[in-house]
Amino acid sequence: MRSRRLLVIGMLGVIGSSGCTNVGRIEIRAKDGDVLQPGARVEWKLAPNGGPPSQGLFDSEENPASVTSDASASPEESRSTYTTSRSLEVRRAGSAEHEAGATREEARARRLIRPTLSLDLDYVAAVDAEDEANLSASQFVDFDGRDFIGPQRTRSDLTLHVASTSVRGGLRLIDLFALEVLAGVSLSALDLEIRGAGTRSQDLGFGLGPMVGARFTFTPHPVVDLYGQWQLHLLEVIGSDGRDGLLLRSREAGVRLHLTRHLSLFGGWREWDYDENVENESDIDLDLSGPTFGSLLRF
Repeated sequence: MRSRRLLVIGMLGVIGSSGCTNVGRIEIRAKDGDVLQPGARVEWKLAPNGGPPSQGLFDSEENPASVTSDASASPEESRSTYTTSRSLEVRRAGSAEHEAGATREEARARRLIRPTLSLDLDYVAAVDAEDEANLSASQFVDFDGRDFIGPQRTRSDLTLHVASTSVRGGLRLIDLFALEVLAGVSLSALDLEIRGAGTRSQDLGFGLGPMVGARFTFTPHPVVDLYGQWQLHLLEVIGSDGRDGLLLRSREAGVRLHLTRHLSLFGGWREWDYDENVENESDIDLDLSGPTFGSLLRF
């Protein structure tokens, strides 16, 4: 009987000691509010086909031929120019009714609500984010098989890459406002390095999974768009043992300037919330934000 009691007490001691060890493990937390986030995007508009044509700041306008007088022109050329001008005026006056009919047709075509549909490709990187943390004597971080035991000060350096392809669709109101939803697939890559007192560990983890989101766009001028966007990425980590569930949220607001019919620039502010569950190691919790900018191809 006494031996059984000793065995039970020993087992309880082992369980208690392991429980204390687990209590001491904390998350890997990093927060950086000034991360540069360059990127690139491609948009292929499928609808509406009957909307206003895409415009750019440096696109040349196709105007009808205009007739100007030249002070150095000869009298014959001046008379020819005058005759041509009068002919154009007569044709314009004669076609006034036709133009008015075309204007009415265009007004009918400019419907109050239009459906939208686009195919989007998006890539962005939060580059060289960094943060520091203080571990107390009762805390430690377990990352990639290495323990960073307190008390000590650790430093985290990381770069987050996210690429996605999605279908975007919704409604466009009077060619000024658009409210759209997004659905697609995302791929992430997190390059994380942790350094401590005589200890260093680095790992690269990839995530793949579905993405959903929403976007609001306001177009005060044909060459300028103001937008706000929210995305949720539900990813599974691939290529790393023990790293499985990954939840990635992003919020972005910015402006797009259309240089030509097919080339635009965008800039704004983006925030990331990165939460990853790691089995038998420290979870990863990242809070990143900063300016985002890049180029956009439109088709």
